[in-house]
Amino acid sequence: MITADILAQASKRIFAHVGGWLAALPDEVNAADAGGWTVLHHAAAAEAAGRDVEDIVSLLLQAGADPHQPNLKTDTPFNIAAPASPVAGRLMTLHWLVAALEGRGPKKLNDRSGSHGSTLAQYMAKWLRDDEIEELLKATVAAGLKPDVMNAAGWTPVTAAAAMGRAHIVEAFVLHYDYAAIIARTVEDYTTSYKGQSVTYRAGLTAAEVAFARLAQDKTLDAMARHDFSRTTAFLLMKTSGDL
Repeated sequence: MITADILAQASKRIFAHVGGWLAALPDEVNAADAGGWTVLHHAAAAEAAGRDVEDIVSLLLQAGADPHQPNLKTDTPFNIAAPASPVAGRLMTLHWLVAALEGRGPKKLNDRSGSHGSTLAQYMAKWLRDDEIEELLKATVAAGLKPDVMNAAGWTPVTAAAAMGRAHIVEAFVLHYDYAAIIARTVEDYTTSYKGQSVTYRAGLTAAEVAFARLAQDKTLDAMARHDFSRTTAFLLMKTSGDL
């Protein structure tokens, strides 16, 4: 099939012919439609719409799809994945991480990507699993990753993880933070949706305050998750106050 047809199908969350297209036209993997959307953009969006995209995202990344390529609104596939596409987000994060550790690919460990100027560390905090974060964070920090850099909105990886209710991720990252990074404040308001619920964080919050706001607003947390995240919120508050 021609690239225009593949992009048209991808916009409708249809990816049945992508494998054959890549085999026939591998150099067009990053071709974009009129809005600047690539097939990878569409695949990331498809997950949020309920599609299983693990195989197609893996195939696209292996074929050279660029998760850093912006569309006409400057949103990369990472940005499209951000609200509700954890599988695509994790696969793209690992793709960036492995390539950077091996010294290849368009982005290094401390480069930025996406319309918010986010770092690899921020995507690690958002998308990597609890059971893999400590090992991968240790490896990347040893290779030169800076785990406490803010994005353009003043969000550090710990602040992002706190906003997502990711208790284990918060605690893994905080081990690599100094006091100044722990008390850093956001510089822009941020509204997002987690588990179908809109949550707003105002500018000027520390990670501890973001965590407290998430805990107060998110009614979807079950009892165990609320207990774990309450402990993490208290931990961040004590770190912020200098008591730990």
